[in-house]
Amino acid sequence: MASNAASRNRLHKGRSESFRQQRDLIVQCARTCFERKGVHKTTLVDIAREADITRELIYYYFSGKEEIIGCVVDSYMQDAVETVRLWCDQWETSAFASTVHGVGLMCREAVSDAVASIRRFVFMQDGSRRSMFAVLDEIGQRSVFFDKMCDQILSTAANYGFAHQIKSAFAGLSDDESVIAFKIVLMGSIRVMEGAAASEDARIVNLLLSCVH
Repeated sequence: MASNAASRNRLHKGRSESFRQQRDLIVQCARTCFERKGVHKTTLVDIAREADITRELIYYYFSGKEEIIGCVVDSYMQDAVETVRLWCDQWETSAFASTVHGVGLMCREAVSDAVASIRRFVFMQDGSRRSMFAVLDEIGQRSVFFDKMCDQILSTAANYGFAHQIKSAFAGLSDDESVIAFKIVLMGSIRVMEGAAASEDARIVNLLLSCVH
């Protein structure tokens, strides 16, 4: 009963902008700690120190460390969504290219933008994976995260009216099959990118285009 009451209190407080801002700050500080020390080695004291608050105050905003971990994973997903939105915005503003250069070149431009967006999201400049993937691996969430990320990409593309273009790349497949094929291609492209310099992205684009045409 007490935990339910606490949850209701947090839900009520969550309507306050200042409450949400403080929660967001704690999540960002937890994310910093997790990426620096690891999830299991990070304590609530570490997070509180990073956020410049007391450990006890964390319980005003969260039920405990597990809830904070879930929010950190959600923040990673939001980063993925923002990356896709940026790509969609770029694609939308360059749509005139299809009328000038033809659909083929427009497709290549879109795939090139997508590859560049994936690289920025997944990898550091030196080609190593971003620290968030060490966090996801530690809590056993990388596969689940990538699966949800693929769904978010398709959902965001649908909101921009681009879902048909993605599915049409897998002609002859049903909607469900095309989603599975898209996930396989996306995961494969990330594996191909690993260890490859950004200068090799043109080769990766050619490889992707050969897979879907």
